Amino acid sequence: GMFVFTGASLFDLLVAMRRLPLSLQLYPWGCLMFVLALLLVLLQRFLNLYQQQVQVAAELSASLASQAELKMAKEQAEEASRLKSQFLANLSHEIRTPLNAVMGFSELLEEDLTDPQQLSYLEAIHSGGKSLLGLLNDLLDLSKVEAGKLSLQLMPCDLRLLCHELSGLFSLPIEK
Repeated sequence: GMFVFTGASLFDLLVAMRRLPLSLQLYPWGCLMFVLALLLVLLQRFLNLYQQQVQVAAELSASLASQAELKMAKEQAEEASRLKSQFLANLSHEIRTPLNAVMGFSELLEEDLTDPQQLSYLEAIHSGGKSLLGLLNDLLDLSKVEAGKLSLQLMPCDLRLLCHELSGLFSLPIEK
């Protein structure tokens, strides 16, 4: 309806302005041919718009699928991080308990031993236990850093004592 009316009105306007080719003005079917040609052009434009909309919809669908995949990958990574932190906490607890027992017994033995060589061995055991406990704490701190829950505290350190403990750790393997 509307396209035929628009085409016929445009045809009448062009005839009145004498801009329409003479061949179309002379044939009785000229008006109909002009309207059909106009309809074909409009139909082609609508088809092009439809194809563009289908292409945009396909791109949008692909983008939404990609976003869903990214969301799922993020959730999997967060779950893996949570499981790793839980594993580290459990591991630390499982190792810390027997390690504290070893350190406690080494302190008890220190009171009873008098032999200097045995005391140096005991000091190496105690120092190694403290080092292992420090490593466990560092592991827990690492999991806290990853979780964003670490708070730092500045504390004084006795560098001389630290060097003495390190030399005690490495002196036994060197002697052997």
